Amino acid sequence: MRIAARAALVACALAVLGVPASALARASQGVAISSVKLGESNGYELELDAIRFKRRLVVGIAVQRETANASYDVTAKNTPGIHSAFGSLGQVDLGFHRQKKVVERPERNCRWIIETGVFRGSVRFVGEGGYVASETTNPKGEIFRLPDGFCGLGSFRLGFPPGLPRETALAARMKTGTREVTFRASRERSARRTIQFNAETKERVEGMRIDRSVRVPGEQGAFTATGASRAAVSPPAPFSGYARFRDPQPGPVIWEGPLAVTLPGLPALPLTGEGFTARLCPSLSILESCLPRREGPRLRSHYGSGSHSQPLALARLSSLR
Repeated sequence: MRIAARAALVACALAVLGVPASALARASQGVAISSVKLGESNGYELELDAIRFKRRLVVGIAVQRETANASYDVTAKNTPGIHSAFGSLGQVDLGFHRQKKVVERPERNCRWIIETGVFRGSVRFVGEGGYVASETTNPKGEIFRLPDGFCGLGSFRLGFPPGLPRETALAARMKTGTREVTFRASRERSARRTIQFNAETKERVEGMRIDRSVRVPGEQGAFTATGASRAAVSPPAPFSGYARFRDPQPGPVIWEGPLAVTLPGLPALPLTGEGFTARLCPSLSILESCLPRREGPRLRSHYGSGSHSQPLALARLSSLR
């Protein structure tokens, strides 16, 4: 069921934001998820989502095109309707007019309320540099209400299931100012030997949390690795260039090359150089982090650490289903 799938994905998103499953289950005011399609711009699909739970209202605009995604999220006042500002990028002012209501009871003491109708008002959003633009008035949409908390999702549980496939992974990360940049290459340890390349940024700008990411498959030979000490990557577009990893124990880690990536709304970003940390993990569960967040680098101009973010991990898990 589409609604159930959406609920599960939203639950994962809330987990990423640090909302524990217990808080969702006992949310006395329930949970409400509003969704509005904002159409297409420059090849990207735009959607507005608002998640209301307890006294919080998180409003987000998602921008998606094949392998590239960006999301802009703000916390707004939990008042009737959806009213929020996305810094200099846009404004949302909507009130809901219900046209149809359906109540489902997927299990005992559990209600799903699906309301469809018109969100009266307007949404205005322009991505950085005008890479996308949307101005919508009185859009149609829906609200999915869970007045009894998250329930009726069958075997879905927050967290990661056991017995996942393993892979060889190379991760790199740099944090500067309010922005974090991460890169990850992976190759399944299976007969398929599927190669994937991920890159993402996280930052806070004008009161917004902005996440951008790309995820693309690679051809055989685009990611090679020897043990935990040597690797090389040459990803396809929107990546450019290549990078080499060396970990000559006990010496400093080297992570170098002209590797860069183009993410939605940003110019090309370098993925190597001073400030990056990197690590090669020869046998890792696909949802594990290649480097713990608290691990410090062994200092040098090119040195090592890295991470596999949970949103990207969830995307990888979805691709296996």
